[in-house]
Amino acid sequence: MGTIDYKRCNSYFNNNGSIGLGIVLIIVGILLLFIFIGIIPLAIGIWKIYLAVTRPKDEEIDQMCKDHIRNITSVALSKLGIDEDQVKEANPVIVAGYYYGDGFGEMSFAVGKDGVTRTSAYNAVVFFFSTDQIFRYSYSFSLLKNDDNANTGEVFYGDVVSVACSEDSYGMGSPAATANGQTKVKYQKFVLTTTGGTTMSATFSNRSRDMSAIEQSVNAMRSLLRGKKQHLQR
Repeated sequence: MGTIDYKRCNSYFNNNGSIGLGIVLIIVGILLLFIFIGIIPLAIGIWKIYLAVTRPKDEEIDQMCKDHIRNITSVALSKLGIDEDQVKEANPVIVAGYYYGDGFGEMSFAVGKDGVTRTSAYNAVVFFFSTDQIFRYSYSFSLLKNDDNANTGEVFYGDVVSVACSEDSYGMGSPAATANGQTKVKYQKFVLTTTGGTTMSATFSNRSRDMSAIEQSVNAMRSLLRGKKQHLQR
């Protein structure tokens, strides 16, 4: 899997740079230079502009995440202890996107120029399909530090109750901030539910192209499940 540049990611999510504010501080600093204290706002202004200019672009963070899970299908097969010949019933389904939830401490978030709220964690779930069951590999990782989680599972087609994508919201930051009316971020959540109440899930952004690609895969998965259930009922 591709390497995460934690320094660059921290610069993206925890960047206080601002070109506009930097210019204002520089102007104030220049006006106050004659009484020496102008050096302080001048230095801060230059630093603010530097942070803003060197901040990674949205596309760089997106690509870093995609590169990190580039080989997730082969990794998943290895972790599940199966090979491709066992799961040829349908193409693998991958649901991946920024992670909106708990498990990585207090996460950071940033609203990109494209309006997408990116979080400092990413998740992916891969489904494989054999003749009688679904195999699942879930993987999530932090973009700020070396911290990740992975787990596997499997379920028979007859035990699947539903497969759904729905909109949800998550309060970013501390619980106290959320309770005080902090902005909640809307996102999409994929959930596969079984008869025992077990769920297999992944989250992704509300960005239209993310939703479109994943919904196509999920619809193909639903179609396969309907066919399998009809076969079991005969």
